[in-house]
Amino acid sequence: MKNRCRFLESILWLWVTYITSYLTYKMTTSDGVTFASDYLVHIKYSLAGKGYSLLSLIIILLYRISNSTLPIAVLIGVIVSTTGVAIRKVLLYSIDVRVDKEVVNKNYNIITFLSFALLFISSLYIPEKTPFYLLTDEIGNLVRLEHTYIQSYLTQPWHNSTYIAMRLFAMISIVVYIRIIRNVDIKIIDFIAFFVSLVLSNMFKPNFIVAFAPSVFIFFIVAMIQKKDIKKYIILLAIIVLSMCPLIYQYKVLYTADNDSGIVLTFSVIKELINGGYFKWMVLATYLFPTLVSILCIHEGLFDYIFGFAWVFEVVTFIQKHFLLENGMRMLDGNWGWNMMFASLVLYVVCIGKLLSLREMEDKQNNFYNLTWGILAIHIIYGFMYFGMILRGGAYAI
Repeated sequence: MKNRCRFLESILWLWVTYITSYLTYKMTTSDGVTFASDYLVHIKYSLAGKGYSLLSLIIILLYRISNSTLPIAVLIGVIVSTTGVAIRKVLLYSIDVRVDKEVVNKNYNIITFLSFALLFISSLYIPEKTPFYLLTDEIGNLVRLEHTYIQSYLTQPWHNSTYIAMRLFAMISIVVYIRIIRNVDIKIIDFIAFFVSLVLSNMFKPNFIVAFAPSVFIFFIVAMIQKKDIKKYIILLAIIVLSMCPLIYQYKVLYTADNDSGIVLTFSVIKELINGGYFKWMVLATYLFPTLVSILCIHEGLFDYIFGFAWVFEVVTFIQKHFLLENGMRMLDGNWGWNMMFASLVLYVVCIGKLLSLREMEDKQNNFYNLTWGILAIHIIYGFMYFGMILRGGAYAI
């Protein structure tokens, strides 16, 4: 059984690496019309010494060694496929502890397949409402006038290298965080791994930490009220603060031109979405599935700490995306929106873990349960549709 599972994982890992490397290479050699992305800008800024991310240093190194973008594309492919492995770990942690380990092992192939499929997940398609990327012509140009940056709460972007790199180490941070919270016998290596994964995530893109830190702090307050695991949370919060040094460096050193970099409270984003008539559809297209899973879990007593944290992390990110805005040099980069897709991905991973838990409780399965699986399948199908559009050279539209 283990050999078959490892074989499937290897095949999926290689396929995802190949297909995303191919797509990335096309984007890095784009003519500016097809295969549009942020890659050309990132590479240009990196080679000019203006990059703000750890990825900029890696891009410079790989490009100067080979004088080609192919090694960069392969690296991105490896990062994406390895993220699938990290997702599987979070999914396994999300399965209820009452489910027998032997039963989990028997379903390992299903778990592995879902973990890699989640790399392609998308919001539900509601005609003429959301996602906007399905409202395009043959080469991917939007066939509508309005465009608010990063419209989807869930659809995973393929056009942004720093998000893709951040996502891997952010997912690893989630894995280690859950392991620390769940375990009684914690070793120093666990805290070291937590610190390293956070630092790397922050150095690629700081969006994860700005939502993750307050989410952990909220649960620290809960721990203080319950008088449980307080020392553990103090250590975790100290590590989080230390890991935020790259974020402080970014704002204090890289974006100090005319002292114009900062964060402001805004209602313009949410007003634009509501006035445009899209907001309610965006919420429905993303939160129908996790809401149904939550109802099932509350009814069956499966709504645990991990599920609660996933929802808090999502809500914190949701608030930041809609009510915070960067001014100055980063104002047009949509920086506060970039964690939205990652937080939603984490929520979906945890939801699937809970559905798999219910799957092993035969008396808990009903039409409502089957409907929830069907909605998840549609999410994944639409995600592959979006990936297919990008793979044909269409413009990204999220």
